[in-house]
Amino acid sequence: MPVDDEKLNRLVQQIYDAALDDALWPALIHEIAQLIKASDSLFYSPRLNDHCTPFTLSPLEHVGQEVWSDYASYYWQHDVWNREIAKQNLDATGIITHGDQLIERTAFRKTEFFNDLLMPKLGGAGVVLGTVVYDGSCPDHSPPLYLSFYNTSFAEAFTRQDENLIRYLLPHLQRALRVRWKIAREQQVAQLHEAVLERLESAVLVLDKTGLILFANQKAEQMLSQGGHPSVWNGRLCSRDVDLNNAINQALSQAQVGYGSTLRFNPSAATGSRVLTFSPISAKGREKLAMSIGIMVIMTEPEKPATRDLSVFAQLYQLSSAETRVLTQLLQQDSTKAIADALHINMATVRSHLRALFTKTQTKSQRELIKFCLAHPNLE
Repeated sequence: MPVDDEKLNRLVQQIYDAALDDALWPALIHEIAQLIKASDSLFYSPRLNDHCTPFTLSPLEHVGQEVWSDYASYYWQHDVWNREIAKQNLDATGIITHGDQLIERTAFRKTEFFNDLLMPKLGGAGVVLGTVVYDGSCPDHSPPLYLSFYNTSFAEAFTRQDENLIRYLLPHLQRALRVRWKIAREQQVAQLHEAVLERLESAVLVLDKTGLILFANQKAEQMLSQGGHPSVWNGRLCSRDVDLNNAINQALSQAQVGYGSTLRFNPSAATGSRVLTFSPISAKGREKLAMSIGIMVIMTEPEKPATRDLSVFAQLYQLSSAETRVLTQLLQQDSTKAIADALHINMATVRSHLRALFTKTQTKSQRELIKFCLAHPNLE
C-alpha cells in the first residue's frame, strides 16, 4: 500500500513525540501496523537469557498481558524466529527479516512455539516482518529492542514495499529512542541526587542571592522548625540577632562573587551549636537549576555524632558491593594491608578495587579519594 508524504511526515512527528512520552508508543506502532496491513504488532525487548528482563513499549493490541507473561516465562526459549535470527547472525541493529526467510511455513506450523502459543493465543500468527532497532551492543543504547509485525500463518507475506516503509522509519525510531534513553538517564541521575539530598545527615539548603530558600531537604526543614539560630522569615534564611543576620548577609554577598564562608551559631535554649557552610554553586549547577546565582548552605550540628551512609553514594557512583566495602575501610584511615586483612582479600584485589574507585570518582590517589569523599555532602 503506497504511503503519501503527508502520512509519512505525520508518522515521523509522532515518533519524536513518543520520545518524550512512553504512552504514545502503542498508538504509533499500531498505526504503522495498519499501513502495512498487519494484524498485530509488538515493540519489545526480548528475553535473550535468564538474566534479561523483557519489557514492551508497544504491546500486542489484540491479546492480554498474560500472553506476554507466558512468553517471558517460558516460550522465549522456543521462539523459532528469534533462534533462527541469532543462528544466522541477523540480530544486529538495522537488519530487517521476514519469517519466511527464517523457517519454511509448514515446518513452522509444527513447532511448539506455534501450536502452544501463537495458534491458541495470538490468532494463529505465523507471518512476521521484524527489525532489530537496537541490538544492545552499545551500553548507551541498552537493552536490545525489536519491532515486529504479524499476520496469520495463511496470510500473504509482507511485501518489499512494507519493508521499505519500515526501513524509512527506522533511523527516526533510533534517534527518538536515543532521546528517550538520554532523558531517562538524566531523570535517574536527578532522582539519585534528590535521594542523596533527602537522606543526608547534614541539612542542605539552596538559596538565591537574597537568601530566599529555593530548596531544603528534610533534615534542613527539621532543624529550622526547632527554632534557635538561624531562622526563616518570609521564606528567607536569617537570624533574629542583628549581628548574626549581618553575618548571614555577608556570607551571601561573598558567595555571589565566588567565595565560600563558614558561620558558627552558639547554642540557644532550643538547640545546640550549629555550623553553616556557604558555597557558591558552579555555573554548570546553576544551569541545571535554571538560576543566575545559586548558593548552597550545609548546616551541621557538630556536637552530635556523625554517621556515614555509603548506600546512596555507592549507587550514585555505581560502586560494586566489594568496592563499597573497600571504601568504607579506607575512610577509617586503614592502610591497604589493613583493608586486605579486615576484608580477608589479597593486596592485588584491594589495589584492583582502588583503581576502580579512582576511575568512578575521577580521583587519582587514596589521599585524593579520601578528601573527595569527606568533602562530599553525602558523607560527614
